[in-house]
Amino acid sequence: MDYLKIVYELLEEDKSKIPFLVILFLLTSFIDALSIAILLPFIQILVNIETFEETYGWILNYFSLNSKSQIITFTGVMLILIFVIKALASVLVNFSILKIMYNRQAKIRKKLLHKYLNMDYKKYIEGNSARYIQILGNINTQYVKVLQAFLKLLSDGLIFISIIAVLAYIQGPLLLSVAVILVLFLIIYDVFFKTILDKQSQAITNSGIAVTKIINEAIQGLKEIKILSKQKFFEGLAKKNLEIYAKNNIYSDLIRTQPRYLVELLFVVFFILAVILMDPLQNNFQNAIPTLGVFLFAVIRLLPSMNQMLASIGVIRSGLYPVSVLSEDMLTKQELEKIDQNNIKEDFQSMSLKDIYFSYKGDQNYQINGISINVEKNKSIGLFGQSGSGKTTLVDIMLGLLEPEKGEIKLNNKKIKNNQDFRNFVAYIPQDIFIINDSIQNNITLSEEGEKIDKDLLKEVIVKSRLSEVVNKLPEGINTNIGERGVKLSGGQKQRIAIARALFNKKEVLIMDEATSALDNETEKEIIDEIKKLKGRITMIVIAHRLTTLQHCDEIYEISNGRISEKYNYEDISKSKK
Repeated sequence: MDYLKIVYELLEEDKSKIPFLVILFLLTSFIDALSIAILLPFIQILVNIETFEETYGWILNYFSLNSKSQIITFTGVMLILIFVIKALASVLVNFSILKIMYNRQAKIRKKLLHKYLNMDYKKYIEGNSARYIQILGNINTQYVKVLQAFLKLLSDGLIFISIIAVLAYIQGPLLLSVAVILVLFLIIYDVFFKTILDKQSQAITNSGIAVTKIINEAIQGLKEIKILSKQKFFEGLAKKNLEIYAKNNIYSDLIRTQPRYLVELLFVVFFILAVILMDPLQNNFQNAIPTLGVFLFAVIRLLPSMNQMLASIGVIRSGLYPVSVLSEDMLTKQELEKIDQNNIKEDFQSMSLKDIYFSYKGDQNYQINGISINVEKNKSIGLFGQSGSGKTTLVDIMLGLLEPEKGEIKLNNKKIKNNQDFRNFVAYIPQDIFIINDSIQNNITLSEEGEKIDKDLLKEVIVKSRLSEVVNKLPEGINTNIGERGVKLSGGQKQRIAIARALFNKKEVLIMDEATSALDNETEKEIIDEIKKLKGRITMIVIAHRLTTLQHCDEIYEISNGRISEKYNYEDISKSKK
């Protein structure tokens, strides 16, 4: 019941559509039962019209049906009409199920993407990107299959019950024996395979996440993997998990698909029982033909329903673990960031941090230990220190990505608890530049589809960031696709795109986090020259471990073990470090 509750809760606003579906399922099952029920009198007309006239004489009188041809035509037309309505109803049922399925899939992906993009940054860095990708992809798809299976099980179950009810009315004792066999088979099947399918479901989900992680890492590190000839290492990791994934999928699908043959065997047993238990079959075959015909048609109709029900049960069982994983991220309430970039009522003037303490584990082992720093408008602040000294963590606190345990933050001389609003003023340029697999224009503007782009401003920032020469050499100019992660560009060209992006979005503060550390000396010098030109026109916070990168800074802070160990200007520090 808990599992069913989770599947239902994941429907969220689409829960209101379930009553409509249930009504539709009931109508369809009624039409199915009616189609079976009307077969009996139709076959009676063909075999023994006298029996039909005795039983349904009032209908013949009401519609003034006097001849056998009139009766056959009328009953045949009614039968065709019912089957047409039944076919249309079946199409409507399938359409309704598919509509709610795929709309729910899209809504879940949309909601999860929103959650992941706005989740607490600390929670994000503690997580696993492969897990997020797997949930958005395969696990979400598995939930949709489970939802379809539940709806199909309900639909087919109602049809099954309605047809069984008609058969019970026609031949109760025979039906009772068949129903007992079918119900026992369903129970035994579910109980026997329940634990096996649960374990396989867990193995498939976990191995799928592991494979996604390995593939992501292998693709991101492809160049280094080739240089070090470490392809076999990643292939070995992938092989192990792919084999687990394949093996469990084979047995899981086998369990779900094979019951159809057992069901066919059951219906053969059913037919033999009919011959044994129905006296008319042995004593008066002609009178038994209508009943036997209805039962045979019912078997033909029930066979796919039984197969579908068993397949649905298998899918539901297989989906238990992935659905529970999905529900953790979908149904668990978490505080999401809400930043309105259009709600900037004033320009950036200053930001100050006073006695800031922060620990990733929330204990007394602080990564930032009592730091105080002040950033004024149009000033350039430099932060340097060894790797692991706390430089990037300090900037993450400035950006409001991490919330300090202790200390005071002021933005434009107003005390705030978290510095998320500071991001409205900021462009961030890390060492590994964020590039999408798109054109230079879209990489600079990051504009939504249909959004009007200021072409004059775009041309201006391309010139200011010294991208003109690059753009002019490309086959399609600014509309040239630069490949995944900007593979068609050099490191310096990517940096210029990041600078152009900052200028295009009219950001007042530029944060460069080891942005030139991976560049060669000549390219680094070119980028530093570009930064120098921005001095006094924009506020800059530059993180570096090479002092030459900080030569344009007004104030330089040396960070060591989460503390500010010294404060310099460039002339002082360059002398002291000689």
